[in-house]
Amino acid sequence: MPWSLALRFSMSVLTPESTEPRDLTEVVEWEGPSPCPGASALQLELEALVPAGARIPAGLHIRGRVTGSDGDWSLALGVTSPSGTQTRVFRYDDCAELVTTAAVVAA
Repeated sequence: MPWSLALRFSMSVLTPESTEPRDLTEVVEWEGPSPCPGASALQLELEALVPAGARIPAGLHIRGRVTGSDGDWSLALGVTSPSGTQTRVFRYDDCAELVTTAAVVAA
């Protein structure tokens, strides 16, 4: 399922006193086998989706775990935010699509 990535993202500079994460590397945790894209791919997709000037909310944590093999990939995605935690499971034939899906859901 292809997703159109039309928006650009730029994180604003945060003050040292801020309790917000400085960038997406502080909030993304990603596990998966080597044939699948890694955490950096998810971060790039998120950067393309989030509006310019958006701040990362304090308490945001995105955790993805990819399992499976060619043609049968599964993603367990947990997104924790100030409003709570949501967990969903997605299945695709192509593990690269799991990264795109995770970005769209998390954004």
